[in-house]
Amino acid sequence: MQPSIAIIIPVYNEAKVLPQALTMLRALSVEEIIFVDGGSTDESRVLIEDAGFSCMSSAAGRAKQMNAG
Repeated sequence: MQPSIAIIIPVYNEAKVLPQALTMLRALSVEEIIFVDGGSTDESRVLIEDAGFSCMSSAAGRAKQMNAG
């Protein structure tokens, strides 16, 4: 049995880099990609959801976001 792989990606105001990143992430063979937004004020969450991924919310801070994911 193959182990399942999930990727947790904390984001905070990443709209400038997300289009390219989302394109690359679609090509991966992973079971789950979890985005956790730390309160972005740009279009990060919209870009993630428009690309077909789900996005959770948490308090800002990489450790807090990773733990929430």
